[in-house]
Amino acid sequence: MKIKFPDVSRVVFDMTPMIDVCFQLIIFFMLSLRLVAPEGDFNVKMPIASYSEGQAVSTAPMIPIRLRSDAAGKLVSIQMGQRPVKSFKDLRAQIREIVGAAGGPGAAAADNEVELDCDYNLHFGYVIQAITALSGYIDSQGRVVQLIEKIKFAPPRKKEG
Repeated sequence: MKIKFPDVSRVVFDMTPMIDVCFQLIIFFMLSLRLVAPEGDFNVKMPIASYSEGQAVSTAPMIPIRLRSDAAGKLVSIQMGQRPVKSFKDLRAQIREIVGAAGGPGAAAADNEVELDCDYNLHFGYVIQAITALSGYIDSQGRVVQLIEKIKFAPPRKKEG
């Protein structure tokens, strides 16, 4: 008995249904896409080497904040100007005094600018806690009170040791 195999060269695949399904999936995903507002919209400026001609230099009052760390990267001290600060909660209280946002966001929030000067090996979590303390808080009625809008980073210091 002789077995006859079909000629493989004559098999034709119809791609139209597959292309239709692909287009239907693309349309489904386009229509079901939900665009969400960004969660944390901070006006953060990263350090630059030097100002070029086209860049505007800020004239806002600068509030220097220094975050020092030990060799392991843990936070050792917080300094606002020349004054030591005990915690991020105290830092927020001092910023509230400067901005004057006891009753809500004020015009001073847009005028002031903070420069974070962090040690090279400081853990990133402490930097986020500082930004959180500086940028604002949620009051007792559930409203977001904005404190500082402009936060920038000082140029990185060389690794000590």
